[in-house]
Amino acid sequence: MRIVVGLILGSVVFAAGLGYWVYRQFESDLPANLSAVTDYQPIRASQIWSADGELIGEFFVEKRVLLPIEQSP
Repeated sequence: MRIVVGLILGSVVFAAGLGYWVYRQFESDLPANLSAVTDYQPIRASQIWSADGELIGEFFVEKRVLLPIEQSP
């Protein structure tokens, strides 16, 4: 019985240590505050419109379209 309890206790300590190690590995990649994620404003295309409201062209480095989270797969 002592061996079984010792193995279980050792496994729990090992799992906790492994979990802490994994957390420390990925912690540096996380943003310092969540406002960097929640207030994300990507660079969007500049649109040039004519006087009568017709789209003449768009200028961009990356063409991004804002999409509500409900519409993403």
